[in-house]
Amino acid sequence: MKLRMLLLLLGGLLWHSPALLAQTSKVTAGVVAYNQGDFSQAKRDLSAALEKPDLLDAESLTKAYYYRALAKAKASGGPPDALGAHADLIAAGEHADPRWGKKVASALLSLQPVLQQEGLTHLHAAQMRENEGAKTGLLARAARCLEAAASIQEGYQTCDLLGQVYLQKGETEAALTQSQKAIQLYEQAPPDQVDPLIAYTYYRVALIQRQDLQDFSAALSTVKSGQALLAQENQRLKTAGADRQARQQFEKAQKDLDDLSLDLYLQTPELREEALQEFAKAVEDDPDHYLKRVAYAQLLQSDRPAEAAEQYEQAIRIDPKKMMAHFNLGALYLNQAVELFRQANETDDPEQTEQWQKKALEDMKKAKPYFERAYEIDDTDAQVVKALIQISQTLGQEEELQRYLDRQQALGQ
Repeated sequence: MKLRMLLLLLGGLLWHSPALLAQTSKVTAGVVAYNQGDFSQAKRDLSAALEKPDLLDAESLTKAYYYRALAKAKASGGPPDALGAHADLIAAGEHADPRWGKKVASALLSLQPVLQQEGLTHLHAAQMRENEGAKTGLLARAARCLEAAASIQEGYQTCDLLGQVYLQKGETEAALTQSQKAIQLYEQAPPDQVDPLIAYTYYRVALIQRQDLQDFSAALSTVKSGQALLAQENQRLKTAGADRQARQQFEKAQKDLDDLSLDLYLQTPELREEALQEFAKAVEDDPDHYLKRVAYAQLLQSDRPAEAAEQYEQAIRIDPKKMMAHFNLGALYLNQAVELFRQANETDDPEQTEQWQKKALEDMKKAKPYFERAYEIDDTDAQVVKALIQISQTLGQEEELQRYLDRQQALGQ
């Protein structure tokens, strides 16, 4: 009986061996095709072998996945299939014996930058698309490539790109996590070559904190950390003797981060004194920057109106064709006049009343030319028309009052 069972077992093994040999020969053929540079044929042979993985021994199975991954990673009549190669290498690793473990790990490391580049390509393509369906598909593909790259090796660039993809997809929390991880990795081990684009990683984190989390203090802290890092990197850039293009790229990144810092100061009232110092330095460093002058004036006007007026005048000299400084300076004088009229109405002192009314009229007259210039620039602005109606009425200028009333009616106000 024992002999009969042994013969049956041997018979079964012998019966399977032709199929086993056939599948193994397909693996061998695929490896040969790969080594000869025929990657398409290699993929066909190895895919045929992997149709029946149960008929392959552990080494042949590992070899089939490994070489098919290498073939997929090669461009042959089309772009490389980096994701497919990654999946095959993961499968090879699951079956690998010690002899193949190092080869699989090495192949994965070589594939990481390919996956990262493919993810970047899909991200850029998505940013160029207007069709939402196409954009969504490209972003999904980009995410899969970059997630695969990160699973092999988490570098700051991979995490940064993943953060950008998640942000484009509207996944704010994931975007924040990956962007913060990118910053941490860069700070812990700065690359040999300074990367000015790291400034925009801080920028995106700060924007998420400001816009989505409404945490202006955290956003400002992020920007300050970015500014500190850029200061260190600037020294490295000088030591390395960077070319003009690299310097310009770095300076632009630094400027964008500085501008965001100033914007955050404007939106953080509790840091007003610090904001005043920052803006004073900003206009000193960049005296011909229109918006910085206007923003500095806005900070000053609550308790230092004369200095605010001077900053608005400077902005007007920089660009007299822009309306904002004209309007704001007119509004500064008009608001002063309204406040003086209010005080005059509330006092019982006739002499004080007369003084305040006189000063209020002077401020009204100061405000008028700035609103008139704003009106010349844009006669459709309802606030400008309303201010001119108020001034003309107070100063008793009937013809001008009627003209602005007619304009208000034409605007449907």
